Amino acid sequence: MKHRLSAEDLEMPDAKRHTSRLLQLQIEDFISERQLSSHEINESRRFALHLIDYISKLSQADNEHDVSDTSELSKKGIEFPLHLPFGRKLSDIRSSRGCQWISPERFLLLSDHLLGLTTKEDPALDVDIVIPLKYFGSRDFLNFAYQVKRAHYACHLASELHKCGYIVQFSSEQRDAYRPILVVSKHNSVLRLHFSPADGFAKPCRFRPQNNNLRSSFCLGASDTEPPTPYYSANILSDLVRRQLDRKFKKFLEEKPNFVKAIFMIRAWMQSRRFTKRPDGFSNALITAWLVYLYRGGLVAKSSATIDIIAAFFKSIVSVNWKEARLSLAKQIDESLFDQFNEQFNFVFVDYSGYLNLARALSVAAWDNIRDAAERSLEKLDDFNEFDSLFTVERPFHLSFDLYIKVLISKNFVVELLRPTHLKELISRCDDWSRIAVDRITTLMKRAWAGRAAIIDIDVQMGCDSDKTKFDPGRQTLRLADEDTISSDIPEKWDLSCKPVDLASRDLHLALGVRLLPGWESTVTRGPPAKTPEAVEFRAFWGEISELRKFPDNAICEAVVWGADANSPRVPFQICQHILSRHMKLKRECIEERSVFSKDILPPLTDRYERISRAFDKLSKTLRVVNELPLLITNIAPVSCFLRGTSPYPPPPSHCIIEGSSLKVVNQTALPLRSSSPHFLPTVEVHLTLEQSGKWGEDLEAIARLKTAFYNAMCKILNDKFLMRACPYDTHALVVVDDVIFRLLISYEKEVHIMRKLAAGRGGHLKDTIETRMKEREVVLQTSLAAHLQSVSQQFASFAPACRLALKWLSSQMLSDFIEDIMVETIMASVFLRPFTSYQPRTPFMAFAHFLRLLSSHSWLLRPLLVDFNNEWNDSDIDAMQKDFVKMRPVLPAMVICIPEDRTGCRWTRDEPQAVILKRIIKLANRALRIIEWNIGFIRPLCVKGIFTASEMHFDALIYLRGKHLVRRKAVKGKSLQNVLPVCDYDPLGNYLNALRASFGHFAIFFHDKYNGDRIGMVWKPEALKPKEANISNSLYRYLNAEDGTMHLDRQSIREDMVVLGRGIVRNVVLNGA
Repeated sequence: MKHRLSAEDLEMPDAKRHTSRLLQLQIEDFISERQLSSHEINESRRFALHLIDYISKLSQADNEHDVSDTSELSKKGIEFPLHLPFGRKLSDIRSSRGCQWISPERFLLLSDHLLGLTTKEDPALDVDIVIPLKYFGSRDFLNFAYQVKRAHYACHLASELHKCGYIVQFSSEQRDAYRPILVVSKHNSVLRLHFSPADGFAKPCRFRPQNNNLRSSFCLGASDTEPPTPYYSANILSDLVRRQLDRKFKKFLEEKPNFVKAIFMIRAWMQSRRFTKRPDGFSNALITAWLVYLYRGGLVAKSSATIDIIAAFFKSIVSVNWKEARLSLAKQIDESLFDQFNEQFNFVFVDYSGYLNLARALSVAAWDNIRDAAERSLEKLDDFNEFDSLFTVERPFHLSFDLYIKVLISKNFVVELLRPTHLKELISRCDDWSRIAVDRITTLMKRAWAGRAAIIDIDVQMGCDSDKTKFDPGRQTLRLADEDTISSDIPEKWDLSCKPVDLASRDLHLALGVRLLPGWESTVTRGPPAKTPEAVEFRAFWGEISELRKFPDNAICEAVVWGADANSPRVPFQICQHILSRHMKLKRECIEERSVFSKDILPPLTDRYERISRAFDKLSKTLRVVNELPLLITNIAPVSCFLRGTSPYPPPPSHCIIEGSSLKVVNQTALPLRSSSPHFLPTVEVHLTLEQSGKWGEDLEAIARLKTAFYNAMCKILNDKFLMRACPYDTHALVVVDDVIFRLLISYEKEVHIMRKLAAGRGGHLKDTIETRMKEREVVLQTSLAAHLQSVSQQFASFAPACRLALKWLSSQMLSDFIEDIMVETIMASVFLRPFTSYQPRTPFMAFAHFLRLLSSHSWLLRPLLVDFNNEWNDSDIDAMQKDFVKMRPVLPAMVICIPEDRTGCRWTRDEPQAVILKRIIKLANRALRIIEWNIGFIRPLCVKGIFTASEMHFDALIYLRGKHLVRRKAVKGKSLQNVLPVCDYDPLGNYLNALRASFGHFAIFFHDKYNGDRIGMVWKPEALKPKEANISNSLYRYLNAEDGTMHLDRQSIREDMVVLGRGIVRNVVLNGA
């Protein structure tokens, strides 16, 4: 298909025109992939016409029955799909006419299907069935008579259709429990049957926002006043004006294909962010109405490109002022009527009739989130590479915020608090007390979290009937981990034999999501100056915890001081607890944190990392003033992860030992004993660069000796002049500063070049080998990447603790040896540099959750992970890397991570993880993410500690280790050894694991939790288990099977050699199934 250039395209610069054309092609491809095919559309229309013909031929019922009589429905196994509010029964409904089946006046195929807006995800064709006027009484618009009789009409039709073999279910229109509809399906075709009264049922003006159509006497028995009932009125009016609204929209869109495409894309954008799936969000009608409004205002034209229409929509969402804009599709509307709308609704967008508010369901929290998402999306709209991020990637609630708090509101709350104080609002909202509570909480928490929270959202979940049953968090966690998504307590569809959910009789469970601002962790909430009217309001809001406090600027203000022992995530939680218990009388135990890991998973070690950082600063200052060396130190690179604070556990103070029997002292240096091992004490690696000199030569052995001489000279200076404890070795120097042991290495980049020359021989062309690549990684790439990660760590406070969680999780799954720690940090850096929600996560918990999402959802097979630390890559660079990746994919490793210093993306991942290990990591990450999702959304808290526990059921063997050699698990005691260099970097288990892989790596894969593991898991490689041809090359650890003459794996011999290899360390080796 050829695409003509529009007049607007011709006026654009070439680069922008090219981008615009690419975006238009992307949009067309996106729509074509998701639209129903012409065959599916024709099938649905044929099914609709067939069903309409069948319904039209249904004969009229002979007798009427009372609106309260559901006996016939019960005989047919159909439950009445409506629960009346305020505890009213069907016998309370009054109508001048009974219920009797009368053939529909007419049928209308709604325009979504005709315009091509129906998607494969929701292929249903919508049909509006017009109920004749003689079915209703003259005043059925009062007191739910219309809703009950409409439901009776739907039930009778459902009975007839079910009798004919159609699959029929109930659903609700726009999640409105008082407007049940039918979903009818047969084979692959689905219809949604809507119901509306014929013209003349009631005048639209009868449903003005200030009018009352739901009498207080019906709701509560008696009342002196009749409050306005705008939501009840809109419930009926939306059926009345449906046909007019659909006809107008269809007429507007018929000759504007770009507008249809824009609506399709905006709906996809809304759905991926749940804005049209939530009951308080946008409706499809409101999206179309908004574009009609923009067209009338001249902000878009008939010839506008689809991408320009979408951009105009986003801009208007960001800039619109609901109170001043007077949004309406009606040609003329009274100002007084608009004032009525503004008085009753938070947001107003009036339809063509001038009486229906299309934005009546929109809440403040939903609007804030929609507006923020539109603002962020507008920034990315012109970026070709961000298309998927905008329109296809799902943005679930549990990954969209930094902090989550669960709030339980009992149904008794209505009787105790809402009924006495919000009676008129309860009548106005048809007893929808959950919406009143949500609005109240939103208002309170926006004020309480002012300056701490940028965006607040609330996910509503009604409690299930089994709330009070015995609950096992651990067992429930295991069960829910295998569920794909959180199932809603309010189903979108339900069978005819099922009772509808009675929301008023259920407890309300709310998940508060908070996107935090810088400074959110402050333990002081500062109020207005003392003795001002604002100070009185502040005290009334915060209560007795408010106090006068003098601030550094000498101002005396009202303030609330939160507990000094409160760590950062608890401050907003404490605020929430206090405000909701004060203003909504909720018990404190009904408010729970759901996005914080307990301290026993990973204790806070900020103080220790700060001490290590200060020790490094002290060492750096000292080294910079050392001028007695032949070459001055020009650069000191903090390579170690301990200097970034990203390791799960920092090295303990160097003077601490475990027990005297675990080591011996020779020449002021501690040495380990064979019988027991001292606590693992890692050194902090620092790379030094010396000033340039031509006297190094090109002899690698001579260079190594020169380095050793420098280590000797440097340690002598540090010992004599600066009174430090420094010990030189052939390959490095150890320096003790404030109980921190640093490993100093001299980096000489020219070594890599020399090694390449030697590998090339006389050929003249430089040659890369495994040794040169390893040397380059150690000397050049590692230093540079560590500097990038150090910058990220300093820029984002939650980066380092999030890395600690990620590394702890990988190790707990016995997988830490399969991904380099520095690569885990790089993946985490991508979470912050290209955040999933356009905002960097501000809590370690959510950064870890985003890390799991990236691990599990990134298409490692098809795309490299691009981590641009300095934002230096342009579109052509990215395109080149992706093309190189595609071209070289057969020879590239399973995981490819491109960084500025390594655009091939395989320097750290060439050997590990292998494809099978990466698949395992992805599966575990997906499972852990589901547990986090369920913990946030589920009614009861789950045992998220299970995320950090590995399953051993898949191992073919387990190697049990002796406790006295578990060097990372030993408790550090405070016994001091004066002037003794402790045992450093001694890890007997790590050495044993390396020996196992070297000896048996051809036969098995070994897994170990290096931080907390007391066993090693082993899985046989499938290739090793296959019988081999009998020859010498296949005889290692195999025996000859006399029956078939092939060589089989000798598992017992391997087991015995494992025990011998780990003598003193291994307690036992158990082969499963042996």
